[in-house]
Amino acid sequence: MNSNESTDKKSPVILIPGVDVEKGISRTGGTIENYIGVLTVFYSDAGERLLLLKSKPDEKTLPAFTTHVHALKSASASIGADEISKKAFELETAAKNTDYEFIEKNLETLTSDISELIINIQEAKTSYNESLSQKQGKDKTIYYKPLLKKLTEALKSKKASSDVFEILDKLNGLQLDAEARETLEKVSYQVLMSEYDDALKIVDEIQEK
Repeated sequence: MNSNESTDKKSPVILIPGVDVEKGISRTGGTIENYIGVLTVFYSDAGERLLLLKSKPDEKTLPAFTTHVHALKSASASIGADEISKKAFELETAAKNTDYEFIEKNLETLTSDISELIINIQEAKTSYNESLSQKQGKDKTIYYKPLLKKLTEALKSKKASSDVFEILDKLNGLQLDAEARETLEKVSYQVLMSEYDDALKIVDEIQEK
């Protein structure tokens, strides 16, 4: 891993078979904390989509199929799983060309690879969290609300995702409860998808509590 903020913080390294973690960290804001957040959302989202891809599409279900493989293509690329992203892209192209033969031949390979990736992500996250729990210091929740305010302002101005991720990184560095951390992971994912308005709604809901 190159020298960056996550190295400076001496964060635990995370390894996922078939995934270029360094590339994934770079694509999700440059820190392992943000990367872990995106992995968590990917784990949930990919698992749900996987259930909808267990059977080949027909004329009626082809539009939805195209949407799902497109989402998997983008999300896989964002975490550094480029080989899976490539396979999803090929299936998306086949769907747009109504090439049912190609889909039938290659769909099972994609779903199998994603299933394995989901398992590997969960195992990697468990290992990371165990290491992280040993490194947590004193409670820093005093900084939580001011950072949320800065995050709101950044989202409203639709700054570059790198600026927003910098604030999210600071929030992820705090000792937060599981619910707050899960909510920030959802914000990270929406920013990654350039859905700033949806991310802002989530942050607003946090501040109203």
